[in-house]
Amino acid sequence: MERAEKGASDASTRSSSPSRARRDAARDGRAAARASAEARPDRSIVESIRKYIASHLDEDLTLAVLARRAGMSASCFSRWFRDQTGMTPHAFVLEARVARAKALLRQSGLPLIDVALAVGFSSQSCLNVTFRRRAGVTPAEYRAEFSKKAQDLRGGSVRRSTTPENVAHARSAPSRRGTRSRGEIE
Repeated sequence: MERAEKGASDASTRSSSPSRARRDAARDGRAAARASAEARPDRSIVESIRKYIASHLDEDLTLAVLARRAGMSASCFSRWFRDQTGMTPHAFVLEARVARAKALLRQSGLPLIDVALAVGFSSQSCLNVTFRRRAGVTPAEYRAEFSKKAQDLRGGSVRRSTTPENVAHARSAPSRRGTRSRGEIE
């Protein structure tokens, strides 16, 4: 029993020394500040991470890279990012890549492999799998559907010239619209 009392009194005298108490308080203060900064970062950090992801989609965007950008540990960043955005960093990066791939498919005639590499996928196969899971169709189907819709909006899928021969042919050709039922085979 004396030994326990003596150990307790030694501990109290050690922590009561002024220099040790200041060091302990400073260490505790730094740890608390660090924990506070990791727990509640500014909203501007979210925007800066989003902008970084959008401008670096063709690069390797690992959790470690993003966490380092935010000045946090990987586990704290992952938890914090999910709380702020509602999705994990990986899911956010995939969504951004698919969105950029959709834009490229709509706006350019790039081959699918070039689209895949431009948005950060390692192969066309990775783009196909991820795109289908997220968009419900393959990139090729998406491009075909979008180009079909674009043609329909422009006024038809095939533009015919209005030369006299085409007009005469159109007048003499019988209309087939509504002549067959849906299940009927020719």
